[in-house]
Amino acid sequence: MKEPSTDARTITVCHVVGGLADHGGTWKFAHEVAAGGGKENVDHVLWMHQDFQPKDQSVKYVLEGRMTQVHLNLARDLVGGLKEVIPLLRWVWKRRDVVLHAHTRPGVVAAALVCCLVRRPLVIHIHGMPRRRWVYRTLCRAGGGTLVFNSHKTCRHFGCTPDQSYIVTPTITWPERPLGHIGESDRFVAAAMFYSWKNLHLIIDAFNRLRPRYAATQLEIFGDPDAEPVSEYVRLLRQRAASSPGVRLLKYDLAWLDLWHPSDVFVHAAENEPFGIVMLEAFARGCRMVVPPGTFLDELPAHQRTEGVYRAKRLDPQALAEAMEAARRCPATSDQLWHRRLELKHRFSVEHAAAQLRAIYRAVVAG
Repeated sequence: MKEPSTDARTITVCHVVGGLADHGGTWKFAHEVAAGGGKENVDHVLWMHQDFQPKDQSVKYVLEGRMTQVHLNLARDLVGGLKEVIPLLRWVWKRRDVVLHAHTRPGVVAAALVCCLVRRPLVIHIHGMPRRRWVYRTLCRAGGGTLVFNSHKTCRHFGCTPDQSYIVTPTITWPERPLGHIGESDRFVAAAMFYSWKNLHLIIDAFNRLRPRYAATQLEIFGDPDAEPVSEYVRLLRQRAASSPGVRLLKYDLAWLDLWHPSDVFVHAAENEPFGIVMLEAFARGCRMVVPPGTFLDELPAHQRTEGVYRAKRLDPQALAEAMEAARRCPATSDQLWHRRLELKHRFSVEHAAAQLRAIYRAVVAG
């Protein structure tokens, strides 16, 4: 990974997010870094809609934005970003030592255009794997920006080399204990938004292949089965679950892992996911895991990426079923896995990400 340089200048970092809601993993990352990254003469502020209602006092906000929603579609995000240009420009114009750190697509549009008009250091954080990569590349060049990626996979998606790029992974608060020890369970568990590319239907089909041999086993999928409007894929999942004994679709809760038992097996099948924060959460809790190849787990030290982790050879029901059965028979306990994975705690901490970003900010300010 590229090593940034540092100097002693005091700078303000404006995390350009936008919108009226605290939406998903991208907002969570920006919020946590803004809350915990204010060290070594680096101050953080979070750019949101003018009517956004902060829920805590740990972050400094700039509530001057105009776009109410982010991450809609390309056309609407471009329009939303254009709405942000004038208010963001007014705010930046009054400040010299400012770095704009854009996280959302409309945030990238606004920040890049502002940096075209008044030269300020620009960081574009790529949290996903967009199809239209040229949009981000064009805006980055126009604004004289620097790309930061959330994983090796995302970096390669943009045609970049990980050891020559800036990579700052998502963060979690590492759990202080492994999975609970109350009650008995015999379950496979998944957690994901109900989108077709998450391949939850394949997990259900794989589970149905195993159930004749394990009649008491259950599959519980945490997501949002009651979301409106109901998509065709949600209807498909509802139908599959209704016709599959032992399958339940449950409302996702931030404390979803507190409902687990040591014998549960986590299953994930999203092939094109740039990182997968629920994978990291399950990994950190000591879960036995079934995952596709090509996730961030492949970037971990050898013993960490293999023990208790079972990769499906292909993303089809048969290959998933084989990996699920192998994980079910894993001899390592959740307590053992949690203790062995604890050494990675710092790697995915807010403190580590904030330190990486402080060095990147110094590098872009230095030019």
